[in-house]
Amino acid sequence: MMEGSLIALYDPRVPASLIHQNLEYAGVSPEMIEKQLTICSSCEEAAEQAHGVAVLSEWDEFREVDFDKVLDSMFKPAYHLRWPRYSRSRSPENHGL
Repeated sequence: MMEGSLIALYDPRVPASLIHQNLEYAGVSPEMIEKQLTICSSCEEAAEQAHGVAVLSEWDEFREVDFDKVLDSMFKPAYHLRWPRYSRSRSPENHGL
């Protein structure tokens, strides 16, 4: 964020207020958070028109993501960071990410 990136974030377990609080604690200004962070209601929404996706959770709902749909909604080339414990069959790279 400090370099001007726009972040679309989805976390099914952490409330938006705590995300904002943690970012402020890390030194991100409230103005920067307001301007550059969007809290989304699904991972598909967060990936829409994104250049990259990072899945950093073991929650089961992320194992059921329709990666074909995610890829279709992203800018190309699309980049990802995969949590290492995902099964190979549900892995984003099996869907072109």
